[in-house]
Order: sequence, then C-alpha cells, then structure tokens
Amino acid sequence: MPAVSENESVHCSKTSESIKWTGTLMLIGGLLSLFVSVASLFDSRVYLEVVDSGTITPFLRFGSMIQDLITAPTALVLTVMSVKLLRYRQKPLKIKPLMIMTGLAFYLFYGYGLYAIQGQYTSLYLLYLAIFSSTLYGVIAGVITLVQHSGAVIPISTPLRRLILGFLLFILVVLIPVWLLRMQHDLFSRTPGEVYGVFVLDLGIVFPAFAFVIWQLFRNTRIGTLLAGVALIKTLTLCLSVALGEVLKPLYGFGQDVGMVIIFTLLTVVSSGLSVVLFSRLKVQGK
Repeated sequence: MPAVSENESVHCSKTSESIKWTGTLMLIGGLLSLFVSVASLFDSRVYLEVVDSGTITPFLRFGSMIQDLITAPTALVLTVMSVKLLRYRQKPLKIKPLMIMTGLAFYLFYGYGLYAIQGQYTSLYLLYLAIFSSTLYGVIAGVITLVQHSGAVIPISTPLRRLILGFLLFILVVLIPVWLLRMQHDLFSRTPGEVYGVFVLDLGIVFPAFAFVIWQLFRNTRIGTLLAGVALIKTLTLCLSVALGEVLKPLYGFGQDVGMVIIFTLLTVVSSGLSVVLFSRLKVQGK
C-alpha cells in the first residue's frame, strides 16, 4: 500500500508540474499577444513603417490589421483562462478548458509565426519571436497534459467522430492542392511570394498535425478526441480571421476572391458548429 501511495504522489506531482508549465507558457503568450495586437490596432505606425520600408506590402498590412481584430479577444480569453488554470492547478484538471486554451495558443503560434518567418520587422518584432516561442512550447505542454489525462475521457459517438474526421480531412483535401498550386509561381521564379509563411506553416506543421489527429480519430483513441477539439478551435479562430479579411477586402481597395470567401466562411461555420457539439457531448469520468 505505501508503494502505491508513493506512486500516486509522484504522478500527481508530475501532473501538477505539467499544468504549471502549460499555464505559465500560455499566460506569457496570451499577455504578449494582447499587448502587441492592441498596440498595433491603436498605433498605425507599427505597420506603416514596414510598408514604407518595402518589407511588407499594403495588402499584408491589411491582413495584419484584420488578424489583430481577432487576436486581441483571443489573447484576452487565453490570458484569463491561463490565470485560472494556474490558480487552481492543485485541483482536478478541467479538460475541456485546457483543450480550448491549447487551440487558442495554436492560433497565436500560427499568427505570429507568420510574422516571425516572413521577417515582418516592425518595432514589435522581438515580441513576435517571444510569442512564437512561448505559444509553441505552450501548445506542446498543453498536448502533453491532455495526454496525461486522456484516460478519463469517455469516447464520443461514432457519428460525431466521423463528422469531425471528415471535416478535418476535407480541409486537407481542399487546401493542400490549392496551396501547392499557389506555390508554383514562387517555385518557378525561385523567389518567395508575400504569403510564403502560410505555405511553410500549413504544409510543414499544421497539415501534418491534422493528419495525425485524423489518424487518431480513425483509430477511435481518446487522445484523438482531445486533439480534435484543439484542431477545431484553432481552425475556427484562424478561418474566422481569414474569412473576415476576405469579406472586407473591397472596402480597402483590394480585389475579392469569391472562392476564398466561400471556402473560409464555410470552414468557420462548420468548425464552430462541430466545436459546440463536441464540447457539449464530451464526457469525462468522475465529472
């Protein structure tokens, strides 16, 4: 009996430590993202300076402004949830909030990863790097913590699992060919386009991660269910940002791509609906 008690104590200690690191990293990423996005919204010089220097185009400035509109509330929510996670880390973990937090951190990692990779050298660039790093390791820590608690998750129904699997697969089937086609000009000209960071992150990180989640859902694993929630939240926030930008393009003098409007509006609506259904039906043992 003492040996069992000791093992349980060690496990609880490790779990508490992973929760602490998860909360700390996400809190840092959330606070920095909140500051950077709000500062950029209220100070037009942040993006205008790099437009004037030729580092980014007016179109990328527009995209960055739209992203800030979504990033500010996202970062605020992540910050508040991170504080609560750290405050109550000695109590039983609430899995659903952690899934949401990990998805939000994934979105921030993606957004500021674009700035970091593409060399968007504004006066806030070093903070972009800090956000990129803290959210990357925050997502990793969040996934590790979810894996540690995956045994308490009750598998979701087969129809819902297949719906989510099909939706994530649809994203890969539609966007991978589109991105590859859009890359062709860059590849033939041997020069990167203005949104090459999207191709790097999607084809190198996001799409492989989605493929792993799809495989886990196909195998009907508990971790697949948890990661599906993370993927849906990330998809919802990112696609909402892109869809909003596509809709507002004409107001800022840019041509509207109707196909992109339809695709990303559809992805936003479906990911939102599936997120609501998944989180409402996901059950955890003992809760």
